[in-house]
Amino acid sequence: MAHVISTAIDHRPTTPEPTDFEGAMKALDAAHKRRDHREEFVLYLVHANDFFRLGEGGYWAQGVRVDAGWLVFECDDHRANQTEIDEAVRAHEAAKPLPEGWHLLDRAAAGKAYDEAVKKWGIDWFTDGRTDGGRYDVAVQLALLGEVCFG
Repeated sequence: MAHVISTAIDHRPTTPEPTDFEGAMKALDAAHKRRDHREEFVLYLVHANDFFRLGEGGYWAQGVRVDAGWLVFECDDHRANQTEIDEAVRAHEAAKPLPEGWHLLDRAAAGKAYDEAVKKWGIDWFTDGRTDGGRYDVAVQLALLGEVCFG
């Protein structure tokens, strides 16, 4: 297990080869060039750890990297310890319900976050020049939690 940033932990069984990350970044760049903003946002949330910085969702969300994307722990009052992380990862890998306070940020949830942002700010929300970590944070909270609970 390798720490990615303070609120994001890589918990995949094996670390992907750099070409996997490079492939994801090439796909993100291609989505950007063809102006597929939904796909660009989905790739950003699923493959990058930037969302877990304090300026975006890191003040409430602790990310644990898994093959499908991220397990997200609502860490309002404490960071998940290794026992809690292992329990969540085991539940995810066994396709069982995640423990309380844990959510899966995969392609489906990231797409839902984009759609929630469109409902809230309009179709041009991603390109209107006002897109920032705060909007990403709200969109992810709406997708994972059903409402804005933090911030």
